[in-house]
Amino acid sequence: MRAFFISLLTLFAACASAIAACENVPIEVQEYLRSEPDWSFVDVKDLVADDRSLWKRAHDGHCPGIAIVDLDGMGQSYALALLRASGRQTIEKLVVVRRQSGRLTGQVLDPPMRVKHEDAAAPFVVWRAGPDTYRDLMSGRQVTLAHDGIVYQKMEAMATMYYFSNGGFGSISTSE
Repeated sequence: MRAFFISLLTLFAACASAIAACENVPIEVQEYLRSEPDWSFVDVKDLVADDRSLWKRAHDGHCPGIAIVDLDGMGQSYALALLRASGRQTIEKLVVVRRQSGRLTGQVLDPPMRVKHEDAAAPFVVWRAGPDTYRDLMSGRQVTLAHDGIVYQKMEAMATMYYFSNGGFGSISTSE
């Protein structure tokens, strides 16, 4: 019984930092979400147990639905993995929120798609990839990023990296 209780406490402690990150939402994200009232960002609680564990190992202290990125050297932007539940359906989309000419704008990078299958939702997560050289798994093409990229990942399945270049977004497949 004592071992079970210790395991349970360890699990709660492991989730605490990611939960805290999801509670400390930047003002720009809060402002954007007011314009999208039916949507909310992916939270740790939205992940199935296996995905929560993987997220904790790879991205401890970060929220799976918000990535703070510098896409072009012009300041912070926010990549948001947004969920909307409607009856038995749950859909998700990826949006980049930036301040341009003083106003907040949102650009959809990955359109709404169904992420609930059977009775369980398995949402994608979003995270920041730093400047580096990345290879597309499908074509072998390499992309060198001078600034951050956005990784939109289905845990244990696939990931797409979005990057800003020449005034627009490009993407590569980074895992399968």
